[in-house]
Amino acid sequence: MKENLKRKTNLIKEYLITQGILEESECIFKMDFFPDFEYTDFQKGRIQTYYFHEEISFSNIYSDIISYSEITPHIFPVNEKPDFLKNITNLKKINNIDKEKFLEIKIPDKFDLFELQKIHLYSVDNIEKTLNYDCTCKTEGAFIGNDFIDIYCTVHLCGITNNINSCDLYNQLIVDSYRKYQSKDYRMAFFLMFSAFECFINTKLGKQDEEKRLKEKKNELFKSIFPTLNANQIYSCINIKKHEKIRNEIAHGRKELYTEKSSVDDIYFDFISLIISYNEKIEKLYQCFEYSILEK
Repeated sequence: MKENLKRKTNLIKEYLITQGILEESECIFKMDFFPDFEYTDFQKGRIQTYYFHEEISFSNIYSDIISYSEITPHIFPVNEKPDFLKNITNLKKINNIDKEKFLEIKIPDKFDLFELQKIHLYSVDNIEKTLNYDCTCKTEGAFIGNDFIDIYCTVHLCGITNNINSCDLYNQLIVDSYRKYQSKDYRMAFFLMFSAFECFINTKLGKQDEEKRLKEKKNELFKSIFPTLNANQIYSCINIKKHEKIRNEIAHGRKELYTEKSSVDDIYFDFISLIISYNEKIEKLYQCFEYSILEK
């Protein structure tokens, strides 16, 4: 059952979403319309291709971006755009009602002598908090800098919310681990997840300074709410020994530089299952799967 459930759900992602730390949303912003004239000189009466390199800040919504879709542009004649777009300039989450309105509008690929040919979100800068994109358009120069059209762009983002710094330390460490996982630094992802679980156990016991083996602390914590530990399927089927072995090899410099992705997937499933079991007082593995669905 454990392997089957592991294949069915990305438990760490679902856990972070239910904690209000990770969020997926459809966002919208108004595109700036300032070509890079180093590539193409401005010529008012001539149709030619112009290049744009732009950025949009996401700091008002997310602390970090974990993943993102391509940008979808929508061209509107200025006097024909929907009312809900009129106050949008910076990146903003779009609610379901406005999203439905947006999808109902038939949006042309081009307008008059303006044609947007390509737009590409080529990077996310989690230090400067910007989405960086470029695009090309074919147009007559009179459209540049004039108010004939507005271009609004939608993009699907998965990001760390701005309340991350107010979370418990163990959840902050889980987020740090997930960041490393997304960047394919599996060794640090593993190490940080192990540290997060240790922090969780110590926090719940209130014994951060007590020198005791992790297994003993784990037993003590779970016995406090599950008097008959053998009846807890989650607790019984998860053996932390293999995770301790890898953790110690990394900590003492004996682990090779490459850590298998599957090892990180295993520790995520095992330790997140234990955290959910304790927090939600559930004993069956399938309940972790149900929790990840029902709490969305």
